[in-house]
Amino acid sequence: MELVGEEEEEPEAKPNRKRVNFRKEMLRYQSLRNHLNESQFLAAEEDDLEDKDNNIWRNFVSQCSATFLAVFAVIPSRNLQTSIHAPNQLGKISLVCMYVSYIIGCLFTALILRKVKAKMLLLASLFFHILYSVSNVIPSAYTLLPSSCLVGLSQPAFWAVQDMLLLNYGLKYSATTRMTPQKSLRLFQTVTIITIHSAQILGNLLSSGLISVSQFHCSEDWAMLNKGSNSSSASSAPEKQIRSEKWTYTLPFIPIQARRSSEPSPPVNFYQILTLIYLCMSVVAMGAVLIFFESPDTVLQRRILSWRERFREIKHCISDPRWILAWFSAAYVGFAQGIIMCDITKLYGTDTLGCFIVGYMMVSFGTGNLVAILAMDKLKPCSSHPLFLSLGFLLNIGVLILTSLWKPTGIESSELLLYTAFWGLADGTLQAQSQAIVTRYARDEKDTAMTGFRVCQGLGLIASFFTSIFTQNLMTSLYAALVLHVIGFLGLILVANEVASRDRQGTGEVNEDSRAQSETDHCGTEVGIDNEAQIT
Repeated sequence: MELVGEEEEEPEAKPNRKRVNFRKEMLRYQSLRNHLNESQFLAAEEDDLEDKDNNIWRNFVSQCSATFLAVFAVIPSRNLQTSIHAPNQLGKISLVCMYVSYIIGCLFTALILRKVKAKMLLLASLFFHILYSVSNVIPSAYTLLPSSCLVGLSQPAFWAVQDMLLLNYGLKYSATTRMTPQKSLRLFQTVTIITIHSAQILGNLLSSGLISVSQFHCSEDWAMLNKGSNSSSASSAPEKQIRSEKWTYTLPFIPIQARRSSEPSPPVNFYQILTLIYLCMSVVAMGAVLIFFESPDTVLQRRILSWRERFREIKHCISDPRWILAWFSAAYVGFAQGIIMCDITKLYGTDTLGCFIVGYMMVSFGTGNLVAILAMDKLKPCSSHPLFLSLGFLLNIGVLILTSLWKPTGIESSELLLYTAFWGLADGTLQAQSQAIVTRYARDEKDTAMTGFRVCQGLGLIASFFTSIFTQNLMTSLYAALVLHVIGFLGLILVANEVASRDRQGTGEVNEDSRAQSETDHCGTEVGIDNEAQIT
């Protein structure tokens, strides 16, 4: 009877408890002590929220503007290194220095992010971009090589701090709106990706446009300009005479074209004007961050690992044979990018059509790469399926075979641009697939796995540059790329099968748990019905 009475009583409605905002209560307490009324307190709080919203957008706009200008200035100059600085392999050596430093930066990114604040890190990276632009205005081994090392060293931390800032913006924006954190973060990331690729496209178009309207020839003018004064060859005397007539050094180490009264004015060096434009862009990028960017009030740091834990994760990534084979795929991605930066732009572009075509080639390559990355992002659930992996494998095999069988002539500029777009499509497909599989396979050590992916990609780039420097044979590079690609494809297939079996196992466990839970609920329902029958 007592149980029946308790069953018949209706439960009391619990009052809705309002969450306490401790910051708001503290401000209200301070306002009461300072004899401020409630309206003034609410107005101050609304102004504070508006300032925070404006702070998010001001930081994001200044960050995107600085990134746009920095990429606009550095990437086109990097693409022209092997074409402009061909004598003594200076352009290739500068690329080697850049990506050796890039690997070192990848290994110390976590330490740099813990020790340096976001604004200081952005300013330091942009200052190194300025030095790189200055070195292209004053090209020599003493300027190009150190600046390339500094830019490569700062690149991993530069992009890592941007990822953390985007996460900060996404969380704050989702807190002030009804948007989910995932959608908010995706919004900021999409705008950033579009900004980066737009900067690459416009920068390459500017370089090709200025060089194409001039009479500038990469291999002739700059070879003459960078030739040493103590040359022992017989042909150095007339070249030195031409140089003395064509250039007048009015500033330290800067050759300035000056008009002589006895001769007509020489043609304008549009490449030097281009490097000055890139230098101005880099300076404006640093100024935008220095003036408008404010350090975020929320500090986001990655998970801090001890050296023992980090060594354990590295050991797991190295000891697994699937990982070792999959790293060859990352090395192939870097090796293929090195071939197109170091060999294709020089042999198929500059030596065949002129150095003005290099920018157009990289625009086509970047466009195809972006299309592939966006398509793979839409197909992300099935991007690790063996059929899709076979698609990326066949695309890259087709690129290597086409490169070995075909070389453009002086009138096949359209075919060359289509060829580079096809290579960009193949590269973006394989790169997106490799990163998706790596992140899915590494559940507990994603940061370590992605660091290993970037290190292997950098090693592939360096291997490609060294192969080009010492062999100077495109076919040797293509054979090495083919070996890396086949081994990497086998590794990706093994890793994809392991991920698929693990997903099936996890799905089976979830189904068993749900089935057991449903049976338990069904038994509980039957027991409840029996008890109610007995009670009534």
